[in-house]
Parts: sequence; structure tokens; C-alpha cells
Amino acid sequence: MGKGRHSSGTPKQPPLMRWVIAGLAVFVVGGVSGIYLPGGGAPTISASSPTPSQGPGSPPFQPTPAPQSVDQVSAYPSPITASASSLVSLPSALPGTRVTIVGVGDILVHKEIWAEAQQDANYDGSDFTQMLAGVAPRISAADLGVCHMEYPFAPPEGPVSYWPALPAAPWSLATGVAKTGFDTCSTVSNHIQDKGLNGIKQLLDALDMNGIAHTGSARSEEESRVITMLNVKGVKIAHFAYSYGLYENGDSWSVNPNDADRIVVDAQRARDEGAQIVIVSLHDGEEDMTQPDESQLAISQTLAAAGTVDLVLGHHTHCVQPVQKIGDMWVAFGHGNLLTAQSRKNPRSGDGLVTQWTFQADSSGRWRVIDAAGIPILNQDFPFRLIDLSALGGVRNQTEEDSWQRTLTAVMSMGADKDGFRLLAS
Repeated sequence: MGKGRHSSGTPKQPPLMRWVIAGLAVFVVGGVSGIYLPGGGAPTISASSPTPSQGPGSPPFQPTPAPQSVDQVSAYPSPITASASSLVSLPSALPGTRVTIVGVGDILVHKEIWAEAQQDANYDGSDFTQMLAGVAPRISAADLGVCHMEYPFAPPEGPVSYWPALPAAPWSLATGVAKTGFDTCSTVSNHIQDKGLNGIKQLLDALDMNGIAHTGSARSEEESRVITMLNVKGVKIAHFAYSYGLYENGDSWSVNPNDADRIVVDAQRARDEGAQIVIVSLHDGEEDMTQPDESQLAISQTLAAAGTVDLVLGHHTHCVQPVQKIGDMWVAFGHGNLLTAQSRKNPRSGDGLVTQWTFQADSSGRWRVIDAAGIPILNQDFPFRLIDLSALGGVRNQTEEDSWQRTLTAVMSMGADKDGFRLLAS
């Protein structure tokens, strides 16, 4: 399900072309193994062109079974990362290579957002690209774009549902996320089990069909043991995701709960498999609170002390929270919302933060953040559009200025500026 989305100085390839190239690579090599946590057998990988995703209202179709590896290669022809036993070897990062990673907040498909997507498509399906267009230049410019999917998905033919009913997002959302430039998504939250295992399966199938890697939830116990390992410009990056508020049921393997000790073990296993950068998406905290709670702080302190995680990207609070450097690890406790219709109820919920992290290897070979920045965004409603406040060059109306100041105050409230974190102004 992986994809080669980037190459240095070249635009991202369309999903279909990436999968065609993947199929040729696998044909030549004769099959490669996926990267698994110890204890999981690596299956044979076969790549084929994905069926384009379809939104509700389109004829139903049977998704092509997804490959059981979520490995991804950016900047190289094949989107499948080879194991040590494979006939192919991965390119290494060139000296001086820098990798830029961006993270964002929650994607919430409220009824108003769904109505906008239909209107933007002239009621011929649904289109999320226009709503997300305001952040697309930032996401596409990064080497790795990391998103967070809050909700499970409906079947391809629908119906879509939204709060206060149990939410189920449309498949066209995955298409919009892919076209915006995202490469991998966290897929675990306090809502992800609302439609049972089938809702998780629909979400992961939709992401697969759009060439987006994913982590945090799984369709099978075997898949739950997979490490989401991405190769970006020759750098192996592991992406994990965990959440609070999960149900205890017979398929508990389908979701990753917040457990600091487990995260440390998972991160170390990724290091043992060759990960040079480890990212954790963490769904935690108190809604509408601008400061992290005890759970967020405790987990972050444990991860920083273990030294196996480089970056924590926080979600769930629906408002922007502080950024902090703890030892060598950076934490963005809460990115606010990427897409929402809640701003009229609570202006803070319309605020969002895109964080941008540039990594480079130091003299010891350890990859570290050498530049840390944030891009404040604002959800404009009716029509729903994302505004990149950093791109306005300091010329902001009162609503935009209020949002900027709220984000600035929240982000810097734990001293991030003293460690070099800044908000971009252009």
C-alpha cells in the first residue's frame, strides 16, 4: 500500500503512476518482504494498480485486497521497502541530506463539512480538495506529510454519517487527503471503533486505494504487528499511533491504546529494524483545554527518557496546545483541528497548527531536528476553506489576527521559543 511520493526537486507522482512503477519493480525483483515487528511473518508482496476511490452515490465496488506491508519509499522508484533478506538494497541518505516532516490536526467531517464537499463537487459526488487547498502547498512541499483521521469510514456507497450520530466519513476524503499531499495517516482515535471493525476496514481500504500509508489500527491481528516504515530520501522513518478512550473487545488488536511502556518497546523494535527517525502520533488530552493534561505529560516524559522517539504529534484536544522540547525529543501536544465546522461554537476549535520539522544526521549519525516551525491556520466557514495565516504576510483581518494570537500564545506557553521553535510569517 506504500507509495513513492517524493523526489528531491521533483513533484509528487499521481497514485496510479506510483503503483504502476511499484508493479514493475516487484516483477523485476520477484517479490520482497515487508518489515514486521518480531513475531510476525513477512508475507510475499504483490503490487497492482489500485482502484480509484469512489464516494457515496457511486456504484459499489470490491476493493482490491491491500498488500500486508505499509512500507513506503519516497524519492525512489519502488514503494516497497526491502528487508535485509531481499535481493534489492535500499539507497542510503546522501551526506548532508535533510528531511522535512509536517504534522496537522484532526480531520472532522461534520454535516456542514460533508455538505460543503458535495457542493464543491457540484453535487456529482464529493470533493474535499477545495477545503484543504489552503494547506496543500505546505504539505506538498514537505518530504513527509502526516495526517490524522478521526473517524472510521462508511462503505464506498455510503451512507455517510456525522455527529451526534456515530460518525462514518466518505471514501472521497481519502482522495482529498492524498491530493493535498499527505503520505501517512494516524488512524486511531476515541471514535475509531464507533462503527466496529468494519468501519476501520473501510478507512484502511480507502487509504490503501489512494496510496496513503497508515498506522494505529488494523484489519487483522497479523496486520497489527506491521511496522509502518517509510523510506524518505534514503532515510528510514517509523510512524506509530496510539489513542485513549478505546473499547475493550475481542479484537483489541485492531487498535493501539495509549501505553507509554508499549510505545517505548515498539519504538525500540523499529530502531532494531533500522528506523533512523521514529514518529509517534498521540491522541490524548482534555478537549478544549489549551494545556496538556497529566496523561500527555507523563507519556511524553517517559518517551523522552527512553530516547527511542524523536517526535510526538498530538491530537484530540480540538484546540492548539503548546510545543515543547523534552531532552532531544520534540512534542506538539495539540495541533488543534485541520478541518472542522465547530468554529462558530468555539472560535478556538477553528484554530489549527501545521508543524514543520527538519531533520538532519549529526556527527554521530543520529537524526535530530535542526529546524522547528509552525504554520497557524484558520478554518473559515461558509464556504469552508483553510487559511494559511503565515502566508498572509502579516496583513490579517481581526478574525485572522485573533486566531494568530491565540495560536502564538498557546504554542509558546511552555518555552518552545527558547529552544528555537517559531511561527512562520510568510
